[in-house]
Amino acid sequence: MNRRSLLLGLTATPLIAACAETRLTFDKVETAQPVPPVGKARFYFYRDASPYEGTQVRDIYLNRQKIGLSWPNGVIYRDVPAGQYEVSVYTQEQYPNQFKTVVVRPGETHYVKIDSIKGWGEATSSDPISRETWVVTLIDPAVGSRAIRPLWFYGGGNWAPAP
Repeated sequence: MNRRSLLLGLTATPLIAACAETRLTFDKVETAQPVPPVGKARFYFYRDASPYEGTQVRDIYLNRQKIGLSWPNGVIYRDVPAGQYEVSVYTQEQYPNQFKTVVVRPGETHYVKIDSIKGWGEATSSDPISRETWVVTLIDPAVGSRAIRPLWFYGGGNWAPAP
């Protein structure tokens, strides 16, 4: 190895390491997140990273209004007014009970896991395009709070339904 290669390697390594640290996992930022404002509830939306999961970024909806994006191995949150919400995610295929309706009260925290179902809506001879089916699952807070800790944090904030 010549001196130029060694010098390049020594200067590139910290730069590459710095780039890798630009995204943080939720456990690293958890304590810095504000509590939900008075009168609001919080939804956490998360998705695992798995070789069996779809890799597309998906739109997340509350009451059919887009509120954010679902990333593989990621988590976001939204603080919402008390009320009833239909929680859904963009999908091209239908699946029984794939979306959920939740009534939230001020101060509550709800965890919503977003999953793809492989093999449902597969390509056929009459429709050669395979489409992923996406569903939402309401998760117990004790389980959800642990599940989001190692996931990439993509942000949070307030959301209010359009009038």
